[in-house]
Amino acid sequence: MPPRDEKIQVDQRKFEPGLATIPAQAYRKALKSGFRFNLMAIGEPSLGKTSTVNTIFKSEIYNEQFVSSTQRIANSDSLIVQEFDLKLKENGVPLILRVIDCPGYGAFIDNSNQVPTIVSYLDGRHRRQFDQEMDIDRDIEKNDDELVHCCLFFFSPNCRTVKELDLECLKAIHNKVNVIPIIAKADSLTLDERHDVSLFDEEKKEEPESKPVAMRRYTFGACEIENDEHSDMRILRHLMIQTHLVDLVNSTKNEKYGNFREHWLTKHPIKFPEKKPETTEELKKRLDKELKDEIMGHKEKLQRIQADMEAVFQKKLQERRMKIAEGERKLEEMQKAHREHMKDEENVIAIKRK
Repeated sequence: MPPRDEKIQVDQRKFEPGLATIPAQAYRKALKSGFRFNLMAIGEPSLGKTSTVNTIFKSEIYNEQFVSSTQRIANSDSLIVQEFDLKLKENGVPLILRVIDCPGYGAFIDNSNQVPTIVSYLDGRHRRQFDQEMDIDRDIEKNDDELVHCCLFFFSPNCRTVKELDLECLKAIHNKVNVIPIIAKADSLTLDERHDVSLFDEEKKEEPESKPVAMRRYTFGACEIENDEHSDMRILRHLMIQTHLVDLVNSTKNEKYGNFREHWLTKHPIKFPEKKPETTEELKKRLDKELKDEIMGHKEKLQRIQADMEAVFQKKLQERRMKIAEGERKLEEMQKAHREHMKDEENVIAIKRK
C-alpha cells in the first residue's frame, strides 16, 4: 500500500479492467519463487551421462565434489541412487536443478535387484509428495517438488537390440516418470544403422585453434555437438528445456503422480468414523456433561485469576512493607544523628559557661 500522502496516478482515459497485466504478474511471481527441475539419468557406466548433462545445461554439473558415476561405484557392489541440487541462473531466471544419478546400473554380474531399487526410489518420491499434500500444516509455497520430472535413459550403441535389463527397467518406470531414450555415442554407428533413428549424442569438450566448439575427435575426423548434421544434442536441449520443460513438470504432476495418488487412495482409502444417531437420553447426558465441563472450566479459570490477583497483592504488599521499613530505618538514623548533634552542642555550651 502506498503512503497516505502519496497520490496514485491513474490514467482516466483507459477504462479496461487491466486483465492484460495478469501474465506480467504471473511472470514476476515465477521469477521471485524460481523454478525446479528434477532430472534422472539411467545407463551403464562409460556411456557419457556426465558429459550429456553437462552439455545440455552448459554447466559443470559434476565437479570435484560430485565425481563421475564410474568413480563412485569403484568401491560398491550394487546400484545406488544419489541426488544433489544445483542452482543455475540465466538472464535473471533462477532454476534449481536436481540431478538423480544411478551409478552401478548394469555394471555387475547380478543386476536383479537394480530395477526394484529404482522403482522404490520413484515410489518414495511420489509418497513424499503425497505426504506433503496431506499434511495439515502444509505450506504450498515452501514445499519442494519431490517428483522426478524427466529420465534420460541411455542405451549402449554396441548392442543391436535392447538389453533385457533395459527393457525390464523401461516397463517398470514408464508410468512413473517421463522417459527420453538416448542412444549413447551414436556417432560410432554407420549411416545405415542410424537410419530412421533419432540420435542424441553426448560429447566431450575440446577447443580447436580456430573456434571453441564442443566435439568428439576420432582418427577419421571430428563430430561437432552443435552441428545438427553430426548430433541431435541441440534438438534435445531445445525440446527438453526451451519448449517442453514446463510440460514435463505438469505431465509428471497431473499424469504420473495423479495415477499414483489415485492408486494409493484406492488401496488405502481414508476412513472416517461412523456416527450413529444419538437417542434422547444420550443427548441429555452429553449436554449435561458438556455443561458441567464448561462450569468446571469457568471455576478453574476464576480460581487461577484469584490466585494471580492474590499473588500480585501479596507482592505489592511486601514491597510496600519493605519501603515503610526502609523509611523507618532512615528516620531513626536521622533522629539518632540529630540527638548526637544536640548533645555535642550542649557540651560545647557547658564548656563555654565554665
